[in-house]
Amino acid sequence: LAQALCLKSDILSCEQDLDDAIALLRRAIDLTPDGLPQKLDRLCRLSEFLFQSYQEYTPKPGYAEDAVRIMKTVVGRTPDGSPKKPKRLHVWGRALMSRLKICGADQDIADAVAALRRAVELTPGEDSELWDRLDSLGAILLARFERFGEIQDLEGAVEAFRRGLDLAPEGKQASFLLEHLGGALLH
Repeated sequence: LAQALCLKSDILSCEQDLDDAIALLRRAIDLTPDGLPQKLDRLCRLSEFLFQSYQEYTPKPGYAEDAVRIMKTVVGRTPDGSPKKPKRLHVWGRALMSRLKICGADQDIADAVAALRRAVELTPGEDSELWDRLDSLGAILLARFERFGEIQDLEGAVEAFRRGLDLAPEGKQASFLLEHLGGALLH
């Protein structure tokens, strides 16, 4: 039900549906015994919902912080060899990026870069999500360049955006990467 409400929220742009999905997912997590793999999956999904709510609607106090805290726990409990590790690192890195917009902590930049680099490293080359992880890595490297002025971050951002563009499906995804790459090249 939570997933359906989130999808409905995407289609109809209804903030209340996403809030209801978050509440239902929190309840499902509370009812899921510790140790079941589904608990980590549900926690990851909750973090994604919190991140989506923060990005698309009125930011609610604590949502970005909750998303970061949840994903730090999920990543820490996910074994290194797990095929779910790259996605979870990506979600954690994006949650850190959203919190960065609120508090601007240098540590969030460092942690996001590390998480997103690791997500890209662990993602197989044929994975259909690699382009998105490269886009996120490019975005955080560009943010770090804008904060600290280190040229290697700008070069890394451009490289990540170019690699992502080579892998992105035609259409909306490719247009985002082209826009991000263009922005980086303007620096």
